[in-house]
Amino acid sequence: MIGGLSALTGAVKEGMTKIVEKGAALKNNVEKLGMTEFKEKAELQKMVAQEADTETAMNSSLESVIEANKEKLEAQENKVRESNESKEGLTAEEKKEIQEETGWSSEILEQIGSRKEAEIYMKAGLKEVEINGKKCLIKEDIDLDQKDEDGLTNRERMERGRPPLTKDGEEIELHHIGQKPENPLAELTLKEHRGIGNDTILHDKTKETEINRIEFAKERREHWQGRIKDMEGV
Repeated sequence: MIGGLSALTGAVKEGMTKIVEKGAALKNNVEKLGMTEFKEKAELQKMVAQEADTETAMNSSLESVIEANKEKLEAQENKVRESNESKEGLTAEEKKEIQEETGWSSEILEQIGSRKEAEIYMKAGLKEVEINGKKCLIKEDIDLDQKDEDGLTNRERMERGRPPLTKDGEEIELHHIGQKPENPLAELTLKEHRGIGNDTILHDKTKETEINRIEFAKERREHWQGRIKDMEGV
């Protein structure tokens, strides 16, 4: 009887020990889990803070760039606006003065948007003629015997509908005065046509072009073919 009681007591103690050990292990696991969650939470908070700092820095940098270039952008906008405002056409007095100096017809003068635009054509030394039934301002210093890198003379280039070259080897470009397809043409060098300052005077950057490039290519070809015939009295 006593031996059985001792065995029972031992079993109970052993069971209690196991329960305590399991409890301790469970507590340890819970603490570990809690620590992991805490670390994950802390890491997440750190990432959020870093992202917020990065976003703030980016926004700050963008604002700095905008602020630094604000004056420059405003100056460019004002320049374009002033250029567009100046394209209201020549005054009656300006038309009279320019006509007396150049001999250009009213058909040409009516399409010129400003005094500055007129000065570009005047400095280029352009003369008014009619090519293929259209008023044009042309250059008078084309050397028909000048050759390109392929050995073609300006005469041959023009007969093929290609633009002649200047003495500097640049192709002469055509510009629609007033930027409308039916308007008179002006023969200009690259610098005269699209150089700094002249480009914004001759072209309104705020409006979509009315020039059809395919039709203009055809017009250019016919212009130069007509020009060489006119120059040679054909």
